[in-house]
Amino acid sequence: MLKAITALLLFIGTQLVCSALALLWLNADRISAGQPLDYGLLLQQPAASGVALFWGSLLLIGLLTATRVARRSSLQSLCQLPRRSELKALAALLCFAVGESLILAPFDLADHGTTLFFDGMKHNLWCLLLLCLAGPVSEEMAFRESILRHLARKSQKPIAAAAVSAVLFAAVHGNPAQSVPAAVVGFLLGLLYVRTGNVRLSSWAHVLNNSLAVALFFFPSADRLIREWPAAATVGAGTALCLLSLLLLWQWWRQEGVSRIDLTTP
Repeated sequence: MLKAITALLLFIGTQLVCSALALLWLNADRISAGQPLDYGLLLQQPAASGVALFWGSLLLIGLLTATRVARRSSLQSLCQLPRRSELKALAALLCFAVGESLILAPFDLADHGTTLFFDGMKHNLWCLLLLCLAGPVSEEMAFRESILRHLARKSQKPIAAAAVSAVLFAAVHGNPAQSVPAAVVGFLLGLLYVRTGNVRLSSWAHVLNNSLAVALFFFPSADRLIREWPAAATVGAGTALCLLSLLLLWQWWRQEGVSRIDLTTP
């Protein structure tokens, strides 16, 4: 339990420190002139925050492994490509993410400016690496490899641990537009982790999911087109995709046979 709490605190801490450093860097001229900090600069120049958070993600991974909250072996497994039998799980998660987005689209959940913030990062290479690679991997190392695994070791109930880690994963996103889908997708990522025993498959799924979301920033007309659909059609199509993805995931789960999450080794 202590290691799970440590992982959560390290995640929150690195996020806060990196944001603070970005804020100070953006306010360098104001600080030298003796003027108060302009907190709005973080939203006005999202690329600066993105660069800081990129290095923060790498720092988080280093801290998690250095403190042995996360296993180095699990991190090293990321170099392995998904097996052919795992492609069904990856397809299922991507299909579910798209379906969930369609279902939620008519509700227009508040994002507190997050979409515009991320859109402002799309032309910066470091920010793209953050959103598509470093961010997803560091989140998997924190919420699945560290929090989920240690909660499962404590309670011997991996599915319950996956649910708790998903709730925490949703909570740190901080706004309904992200938190609601993050809770469900986070649980599915947890199932991938429970079945495989390391972050390799869940990280690949998370990377692909984020990469698809980032790609849509370059095609805003696609989002506008979806929002013009009748609500019933959008929800219906999304529900069909989600049901199909759950069927694929269930088939993969049964084919895998046994869960490989390690509840014994520290």
